[in-house]
Amino acid sequence: MQKLVPIVFLMLIIFKHSTGQTLWLQTGFSSATAEYKYQDHDLMDDETFKPRFQIGVIAELPVTPIFSVNPGLILQTKGTYQTYELLDPESIGGTDLKLLYLDIPVLLNLRIPFDKFGLFIEMGPYAGIGLSGTAKYYENTDEPYTEKDKVKWGNEGYMKRMEYGIMGGAGAEINKFKLGLSYTYSMRNVAIADDFVYKNRVLTLFISYAILRNTKN
Repeated sequence: MQKLVPIVFLMLIIFKHSTGQTLWLQTGFSSATAEYKYQDHDLMDDETFKPRFQIGVIAELPVTPIFSVNPGLILQTKGTYQTYELLDPESIGGTDLKLLYLDIPVLLNLRIPFDKFGLFIEMGPYAGIGLSGTAKYYENTDEPYTEKDKVKWGNEGYMKRMEYGIMGGAGAEINKFKLGLSYTYSMRNVAIADDFVYKNRVLTLFISYAILRNTKN
């Protein structure tokens, strides 16, 4: 988290001495799940989505009046929620996995302007870095969790820290605000254990505000 401060500060310095760019502060409500399999058996049959959040900054670098390249830094929570039957047929257990990532997208943005607003569509690759995570275990989903563990990353853990994939979205821009819907599709299996596949999926409703906009002279 502390490493983000100098990066954001550097972006602000670049924008202060450049023209034509916009720096957006973005936040949103996310719904997260994953492609989660063991030996080709789908462990997420019900596709349960869990509420998550995101916050970050997006730089808009114009190439033409309607086309721009938009790199960004986004703190995004991801994860899954699984339920399963216990020995007692009346009891339903569960596991709530919550992961915090730093996503670094580079999106190609096409904007269609109208009189008082604009529509946009964007898509591009992203890289994600796992920062932290917790797993809560429930003996009964109607009761508080009974155990909580920290996620271990790397070869000594059970999840790879790095992921990558495709991010896309669309929405509307009005004055200094953007409202849109985005989807993050991880293409890397981050499960370390053999026979397991785990790939994050995140759907986000976001709002952005132009905190810095340098217009051309």
